Amino acid sequence: MPVTLDHEDAQYATWVELFQIHACAYNVLDHIDEKVKRPKDIDDETWKRLDVLVKQWIYTTISKDLVNTIMKPGATAQELWSRLEELVTRVQCRSVSDDPVDKNVCLLLMLAEGPGSDMGSTVIGLLLKLARDK
Repeated sequence: MPVTLDHEDAQYATWVELFQIHACAYNVLDHIDEKVKRPKDIDDETWKRLDVLVKQWIYTTISKDLVNTIMKPGATAQELWSRLEELVTRVQCRSVSDDPVDKNVCLLLMLAEGPGSDMGSTVIGLLLKLARDK
């Protein structure tokens, strides 16, 4: 993938899209998207090997700082994906505005929705727009 995700660049959505395209092409989307069911014809050993491959893709397409932040020995690719998503959402919430109420609302929504929710990025985008319009 041509995009490396790091703390500094606001390219998370681009990175996610490219990563999901890659995962879909290799039929391993179930390793990062809990809504996608695991194929029934894959045995546990093969699934674990594929999970390690997806983890390798994650680690090699993010910055060293992010690797050190999300790395958890024994974690599945889905767990790493969720940790990365949560980290990026927290960073986005901190940049919403200087108003602590906006930040707290953003963080509460993130916690209430849980990992894998698409609504969080929509809410964050609206809060960012509101902050810019103030």
